[in-house]
Amino acid sequence: MPRTVTTVLLALLIAACNSAPPRESAPSPLPSAEVEEFNRYQALNAADYQEFIQLRCIRLGQALADIASDKPDRNELGKLALADIRKIEKVKGRIVPREVDAELAKPEPDKLWLAARGALLIAAYEFESSSRQRWEVAAARMKSFGMDGEEFLIAQMVKRLASANSQTRDWAAYILADVADKPLAARALSDATFVELANQDGVFPQRTSAVLARLGSPAVTVILDHFQVNGVFEPASSNWKSRRYLVRALGAIEDRRAADTLIKELEQLKLNSDDSEFVYRQVLIEALGRIGDERAIEPILKAWEKDESLTTVARQALFELTGNIADTPADFRKLNKR
Repeated sequence: MPRTVTTVLLALLIAACNSAPPRESAPSPLPSAEVEEFNRYQALNAADYQEFIQLRCIRLGQALADIASDKPDRNELGKLALADIRKIEKVKGRIVPREVDAELAKPEPDKLWLAARGALLIAAYEFESSSRQRWEVAAARMKSFGMDGEEFLIAQMVKRLASANSQTRDWAAYILADVADKPLAARALSDATFVELANQDGVFPQRTSAVLARLGSPAVTVILDHFQVNGVFEPASSNWKSRRYLVRALGAIEDRRAADTLIKELEQLKLNSDDSEFVYRQVLIEALGRIGDERAIEPILKAWEKDESLTTVARQALFELTGNIADTPADFRKLNKR
C-alpha cells in the first residue's frame, strides 16, 4: 500500500519512514526527538550497533512477517518475538520504527504492509555487508516493492551518508545517484540537507549536496522547491546555512532553470549579519557564474559594487559569463560594452 512520507524523517530515522502529509512550505526543523534518536544510534559502539541492527532488521523483520501470516502458529510466534523486542526497548531505547508502531496499533493492521515491511527490514541487513554485490541485490529487492520499497531504500542510503565508513558512504551515494528513483532521491536529499547532525558540523549537508549534484537535471526542480513557500519565492533567512549547500548543488548541475531563483536570492538577500550575507553571496555568485546565464551579470555587478570584498568571486563569475575580466565593477562595465 503506497504511503505519503516526509523524506526528512525518512532519511534520518534509522527506522525507515514516518507517515506525514506532503510538505507545502519550506522545511521546518526536524523534531528534536528524532535528531536525538538518530544521534544516539550513530554514537553506539560496534557491539551495541550490531545488536541493534540484528534486532531491528532480522528479529523484527521476521516477527512482522510472522504476524502477517495467516497461519496461527506463525502468528503467535511473531507476537511473542515482538513482545521480547518490546522488553529490550525498555532498556536499550527504540527499536521498532514509529511507522510500524502506528500500523500495529490499528484495530486491524494491514497484513500485506506488515509483511512487506518485514521483508524490507530483513533486506536492509545486507547493507551491513562489505560486498557491493549484496548491496545491489538488496537494493533491487527493495525496489521490487514499488513506491514503499523505493522510499525505504532511499531512506537507508541517505542515512548511510552520515556513516564514518568511507566505503559505506561511497556505496550509498552510488545507489542514490545511479540506482534509486532520481526525483524521490532528490527530494530526500534536499530535505536532509537542512539537518545538522551532532559532531558533524556541515559535513552531512556537504555529502547530501554532492549527491544532488550527481543526480543532475532531475534534481533541479526539487531543489528549487526549497526556495518557495506555497509556490511563492521566499528569500533566505535563518535557513541560509542549509540553502547554501543546495545552491552549490545547483551550481554544479549548471542548469539554467535555476538562474531566476538564484538571481532573486542574490538581489533580495538581507540577513541579520554582514558576515553571513558575505558568505552566502559568495556561494550565490559562484553558482551563477557556473550556470552561465547572462542575466546574472548585472545582479553580480551590483552585489560587487556594494561589497568590494566580493571582488575575487565576482571577477571569476563574470569571466565565466562573458570571458572578460576587470579589477572593478566600473572597469568591467566599460570592458563589457566594447
